[in-house]
Amino acid sequence: MFMKKPKLYWHIHHRSLLEPATEPIRNRIKFIREEKYASEVPIRLECLKPVKRPDLLPREVRLAAAKLGPNDWDASWCVFADTTRRHFKRIMARHRKEYPKCTCDPHGQLIFPGYGR
Repeated sequence: MFMKKPKLYWHIHHRSLLEPATEPIRNRIKFIREEKYASEVPIRLECLKPVKRPDLLPREVRLAAAKLGPNDWDASWCVFADTTRRHFKRIMARHRKEYPKCTCDPHGQLIFPGYGR
């Protein structure tokens, strides 16, 4: 199931700061609970949040996200990824304002304590 108008979320995946949800987010939450290491689940679920004010993200990022769709997915995803890289500092600043207690590193990747899983 591909969502018609993807909603933007923080940390759908641990290595990505910002992504559009291309399917219902409950599917990702279920996957995290069932498939990820138990020690990572609380952090992943705590940081998986909708973007509260997508209107405050750079316009180019919002436009690139809106163009994502089932047709020509690879090309549109590359445009979105490139756009988010170019505007990363502004995106990270928005993220820090919305979720100041998030444990991600300066590159937007989630940090999991310890090595044990």
